[in-house]
Amino acid sequence: MNAVALPSADGGCRMGPPSERLGEAAWVPLLLLPALLTILAGPAGASSESAVTNFAFWNDYPLDRPLEERVYAAPPELIAYLVADNIKGGYDERPCAAAPDDAFLADMRGAIAELPTAVKRLVGRRLVGVFPVDDLGSTAYAELIRDAGGKAVAAFLALDVGVIDTPANTWATWRANTPFLPRNRWGVRVTIETEADDTRRNAMQYIMMHEFGHVAAVGTDIHPPWDRPFTDGPEALCARYAFPCLSWTVDGEGHYRSLFEESFPLRAEVRFYKGPAERLPIEDAPAIYADLDETNFVSLYGATTPYEDFAETLVSYVHTQMLKRPYRVDVVADGEVAQVLSSCWDTGRCDSKRAYLEELLGRFEDPEGGR
Repeated sequence: MNAVALPSADGGCRMGPPSERLGEAAWVPLLLLPALLTILAGPAGASSESAVTNFAFWNDYPLDRPLEERVYAAPPELIAYLVADNIKGGYDERPCAAAPDDAFLADMRGAIAELPTAVKRLVGRRLVGVFPVDDLGSTAYAELIRDAGGKAVAAFLALDVGVIDTPANTWATWRANTPFLPRNRWGVRVTIETEADDTRRNAMQYIMMHEFGHVAAVGTDIHPPWDRPFTDGPEALCARYAFPCLSWTVDGEGHYRSLFEESFPLRAEVRFYKGPAERLPIEDAPAIYADLDETNFVSLYGATTPYEDFAETLVSYVHTQMLKRPYRVDVVADGEVAQVLSSCWDTGRCDSKRAYLEELLGRFEDPEGGR
């Protein structure tokens, strides 16, 4: 098996052009759209045994290749794995290999190349590749790869070409509204780019940076593996993994609970990308974001699990502090801005996470540093 460059010819199994997958409409019409594909999915759950979860399968995908050059055509075994996982998870979509054009690939590779060097080194030897596909059923899918002894040593990413072909603020706003039942003149509006920089390329960068947060944690002391419950209790968690203990505790069965449950009562009821039966009334959004503003979570998505907490913390820090990009959440109630959430890095509420990331990324400033 050889690592091959992606084709640039038209093709794939997408039904309709990318703009039909995630429209470029204003934020209020987005709230009125029916439920779409899952966006920015977290790391995949444990799935059936497959060649693609075995590190030996990826021998021809060198881990010393520059990160932006690890964008490959999806091998048939990976597509078969994704299809099987969708069937298992009850998704209707059947993924297939994508054939994005040269401009799309240039945007994707450029978005990776522009990341800070320390971030690329943090991810570097844990990412076998990024594989654009069509009809994934989610924006992104991260899966662990284990060695012959069963140790998690790397990960691969699959990205849906149609879904990520959208401006950054449109995508971020859509994601923010997925936990809520839509209602006209109510909603959450997210700004992660200025008007001049509100591009597909910057949406790709934000999405991939979040996924790289999952990859960075593989086989490290950042947080436990996401495909197996951590059942050793809270003391063992904090002894082995410093980051989750900034915001979480765990019981002996592997169930996580945030440290803010009493002051943030609706946190555990927030579900991203679910159907109407699992969504909260949009009228709850002002109170939810007011409570979020009293925690050290960088975003509401980051408040859902320790795994998403780290991925969101990393992308938020890199995006706002290292790349100097904007971040603002406006919660709109009956047409008026009822709640504004700015970057937590500017308010001091994420100082403990800032210290953690500064130490972590500091290890990778030197080419010989890191784990």
